[in-house]
Amino acid sequence: MSQMYGKIGENKPEYLLADPQDADMIAVPLKPKQGVVPRGMIAYRTATGQYAAAEEDDVTEENSLVVIDERVDTDLEATIAENARAFRAARLVRERVILKDADTLTREAELILRKQGLVFEPIHSAE
Repeated sequence: MSQMYGKIGENKPEYLLADPQDADMIAVPLKPKQGVVPRGMIAYRTATGQYAAAEEDDVTEENSLVVIDERVDTDLEATIAENARAFRAARLVRERVILKDADTLTREAELILRKQGLVFEPIHSAE
């Protein structure tokens, strides 16, 4: 249930996009049996062509990287890859994007993602 009232000036957006202009969304097949892949997870294309939740070591210039735009339970259909909406290029809210093994993105990871068209902006709050 959503909250009806909040603190004036507080900004807690649920969206991933900092700017919807020029966002490029695609459908990607998620590798089965990796549990729940949350919205905002960075994923990389594996050798099989399926995408898996990325750890920091998977964020390389050689890997095709995307940001998943929906919560997907990959254990529901364990034999077939579930398709997920993903951004392959977009201006995203930094605080909403995650890696499998880290709370925040390193500057090196952000640079690699920027080269692939995934740019990050902080949440702007009125203080």
